[in-house]
Amino acid sequence: YSYYVNELNCADPPHLVSVNVNPNPTVAVNSGSICVGETFTLVPQGANSYTVSGGSYTVSPAFTSTYSVLGTSSLGCLSVNSAISTITVVSTIISASSTQSSICSGQTAVLSASGGITYTWSTGANTSSIVISPNITTNYTINGSNNGCKGSFVLSQNVSPCLGLNDPNANNLLLSIYPNPSKGLFYLKLPEHFELPYKVFLEDPSGRSISNFKIKQENTGFSLEFENAAPGVYIIRLISEYGQVSTSRLLIAD
Repeated sequence: YSYYVNELNCADPPHLVSVNVNPNPTVAVNSGSICVGETFTLVPQGANSYTVSGGSYTVSPAFTSTYSVLGTSSLGCLSVNSAISTITVVSTIISASSTQSSICSGQTAVLSASGGITYTWSTGANTSSIVISPNITTNYTINGSNNGCKGSFVLSQNVSPCLGLNDPNANNLLLSIYPNPSKGLFYLKLPEHFELPYKVFLEDPSGRSISNFKIKQENTGFSLEFENAAPGVYIIRLISEYGQVSTSRLLIAD
């Protein structure tokens, strides 16, 4: 800008004065995406020096975040507006679950993965769910990917031999149990020549004695109903007053 300056009551002609107005810088900055745990470098441009919210050009947010950048020109002019960088954090928390917490050897269960877009199982399958039928307790590894970010999870499928369910050699005084597996209600027929009276004892999968069950006497045996029992294999033991013992396994399904 140019201005004429004239001193008051002065006969001299006015003087020409020029004023230079330097522009404010316009700042821009990059945005992008990272996986959880990775770092991202902010690269601002348009000014001589910069001030970043948080104080560092290198950031590693745990979740999607924004950062503002102000710039200063070489002539000391500050940017009027701040530039905004958005860092998108892609989650790769892979998890999996089974439809059955415990199965008998040879039975099937469905394993389902979540948290990714694509999956690879240790069985070689590439679907989000698989059907398994292991004979022993088995670990399954799931590798998942989400927009280039990767994660993994290990799921253990518990398998019980369930020998007491139908193995004639498991005990010479076998209970007849049906249905088995069950959701929690079983009907039991006493072994032949089993003497009365008797007591009933139950153990949970960890071997602890439990008492959250009800018994109702029937003609040739009794019904047994669990109350809020977790799925798994339980041991039932009948001991008569004369020392006879009958032991079997009950399987509570999901």
